[in-house]
Amino acid sequence: MAFKSSVEAWRELVTANARGLPVEFLLAWISYESGGNPASLGAITEVGIFQIDMQDGPRFGGDVNTLHRNFAPASSGTATRALTAAEKLLQVTSGIAMVAAYRDASRTKLKAVGADWPEGSSDFWCLVKMHHGLPALPRDFLPAFKRAKGRAPDTWSEWNDWMNGLTYADAKAISPVSAPYYFPDGRSGVGPRKAFGRFTHNANESGKYGGVERLSSPAWIMLLAIAAALWMWAR
Repeated sequence: MAFKSSVEAWRELVTANARGLPVEFLLAWISYESGGNPASLGAITEVGIFQIDMQDGPRFGGDVNTLHRNFAPASSGTATRALTAAEKLLQVTSGIAMVAAYRDASRTKLKAVGADWPEGSSDFWCLVKMHHGLPALPRDFLPAFKRAKGRAPDTWSEWNDWMNGLTYADAKAISPVSAPYYFPDGRSGVGPRKAFGRFTHNANESGKYGGVERLSSPAWIMLLAIAAALWMWAR
């Protein structure tokens, strides 16, 4: 998969520092969160190509200065100079440390409810991305699904559809703190319900790139050719 050039510019560094995480998923994360712009600013204090929340930044190895203000004004989304090699590397390694932490959190949450979402599936990586935008949902609403259904959700889509069907009263009974922000009654296309939909859509679209790395067409052709050769040799 080829992303736009501003994202592809990070591929080599991402690949070299991926720590076993799916490279295409990491690039999709960068694409959706910043478009590859290291000076990108998100909600309140989210910065960098992975949009690390600065409440968490230090535990991932970065801070608001090293990931933004060293090369961009405090409230600007535009870099005033080219990043140094060390600054580029920190953009990548701190973001990947964050993704690895969310992967580990996803493993823990799924195990706690007995859900079988293989790490070779997009379901698992959708949940990893959800930890970035709405971490309260995996924490509170995966166990709630199990209480309601008597089992863990079979797929990301089943869990997501169930959450989208909750009324405000349903959600408030599960999480009084989250309900006012993401589950008010009313049309799904406006206000907080729209924000909830945006976050889940982002997680769904990014998660599609997770799991087993996709092979390019030439790679598939090569594998088919090898398989055919082996089949002819075995005859």
